[in-house]
Amino acid sequence: MNSNLYRTETAISSLSAHSLAWDTWAHDSLTALGMAAIRNPLGDRLIHFINNPSSEKALEIAMMLTTRLMKDGADFGKAQHSAYSALEYWNGRHCLHCHGRGVMNFEQEECPRCGGTGDRPIPSEFNEVAKQAVSMLIEAENWMENQLRKRMAPAGASEPAYQVNVATVRGVSQIPAYPETE
Repeated sequence: MNSNLYRTETAISSLSAHSLAWDTWAHDSLTALGMAAIRNPLGDRLIHFINNPSSEKALEIAMMLTTRLMKDGADFGKAQHSAYSALEYWNGRHCLHCHGRGVMNFEQEECPRCGGTGDRPIPSEFNEVAKQAVSMLIEAENWMENQLRKRMAPAGASEPAYQVNVATVRGVSQIPAYPETE
């Protein structure tokens, strides 16, 4: 189980850091991404864009976003402009001051620019359609990460109980936060 947990955590952190490289992944990781991509084409395009950014891949994402925004009632011009603006924000959304960590130093001082979130604030000039497009991009990326986590879990494994580390109790290193059900 330890190697599976490490593999899943590595996959999730690579996706979050926008550093997914196809040549470094095992077959099962690629299969998990492919299975998740079937249900989420926008997430699939985002993963491909993260791996190898290009104007063609950005155009595909913008077209998908424009189509979704138009289905939600936005006119073509506003939807297209919002899609491009949202993609530009999403691609560089991590705070440049703290490099997306949310903290400034070893003492974990909160970043004064992003307030500890690690992300730049959404520009105030964004209209509601652009904010919706940013939300769609972030949701698609998070969905792909969650699907990868689920599909990389060992067969038959249940979610582990939430555990709290307690250093003050002698002889006890972890206490389940809620009782296990049998």
